[in-house]
Amino acid sequence: MKRLFAVLLFLPPVAWAQNIPSQDSSQETPPKPAGAPHVCPEREFATDPRWKNLLDILATVILSYRITTTGDVADVRVIESSGLREFDKAVANCVASWRYFPATRGGKPVEVQWKTHVVWKNKGERPMPDLAERQRDCVRAHPVSAAQLEGIDGTTQLSFGVSEGVVLSAAVTRSSGSDELDRAAAECVKSWRFMALIPGTTRPSFMRWATIDWKQALKPVN
Repeated sequence: MKRLFAVLLFLPPVAWAQNIPSQDSSQETPPKPAGAPHVCPEREFATDPRWKNLLDILATVILSYRITTTGDVADVRVIESSGLREFDKAVANCVASWRYFPATRGGKPVEVQWKTHVVWKNKGERPMPDLAERQRDCVRAHPVSAAQLEGIDGTTQLSFGVSEGVVLSAAVTRSSGSDELDRAAAECVKSWRFMALIPGTTRPSFMRWATIDWKQALKPVN
C-alpha cells in the first residue's frame, strides 16, 4: 500500500506542505492548488534503500518558488534546510511538479512568489528511547542543591545530533543560569546511546532536543 506523508501526526509517514503567502497585499486572489494533491509520496524519499530502516526521524524544510501565470512552479529554492541533503533535494523535486490555479489581479493571471513548509514525520513500529526518563536520569546523576538553583531558571535546553546511535554533539540552546549545570547537562546528553537508524552514515541521522529540569532534584521522590 502506498503511503503519503502527513504533518506531525503519528500516522503513516507523511510530507506535509503548508503554503505561506507572500506579503503582496495588492493581490486580489491568491493561487490555489490544482491537479494532484500537494503532498510528497513516500517514494520521493526512497532513493536510498537505507531510508527504509528509519524508525523515527523528524525533518523540516522551507522552500520558496514562483507560481507563474500558467500555474507552473518555477525557481524552487531551499531557504531553510532540514539538515538532510537528500530530503531537501527530494522535496524540491516534488514541489517543482505541483500545479496551481494562478493568482489573479484585476481578473488577470499574475505571477507571485510563494513558500512551502514541508515536514517529514516517520514513526516506526518500535518507539525511540524514553527521553523524559533519560532527562530525569541526568538530574539524578548530578548532585544539585537548593543554593545552586536560587535565583536562576534552573532548566537547561539542548539540541543534539545522533549518528549510528551515538550522540555526536550537544549544544545548549537555553541556559539554566548556571554554567556548571549546563556543562553537566551537555555531558549527560552526550553519553546517551540510541538505536542506529541509518547504518553506514557519518552525518547526523536525526536531530533531537532535550530539556533538563534541575529543579526536579529538589522534588520528593514518589
